[in-house]
Amino acid sequence: MKVTASLPPVLVEVQNTIDLKFVQRITENSLVVNKEHGALPIVVVFGIQPSKSNVANDLVQSYQVPLAKEYPCKPWTKSCYIVDPTTINSLFKNNHLNH
Repeated sequence: MKVTASLPPVLVEVQNTIDLKFVQRITENSLVVNKEHGALPIVVVFGIQPSKSNVANDLVQSYQVPLAKEYPCKPWTKSCYIVDPTTINSLFKNNHLNH
């Protein structure tokens, strides 16, 4: 697969529980993608359970992807978006209050 200059590779992961050990694994996977394709990937993670506090405490709201929160990721990936039950519930709670 060829990566173009305008479209970075995308790494999608599904994980039962997002914890620091998982973050270390996606860091390694992102570096492999960068080495193979010469471009930092965008990482999208779908968590089945809420993220562990050692990860959740570092998440910030994403303005580009409303259902997601961003995890600090430079220099190992271009962006890292995390979607889990907590991020989805917070979006619905905020939208409900605005109506």
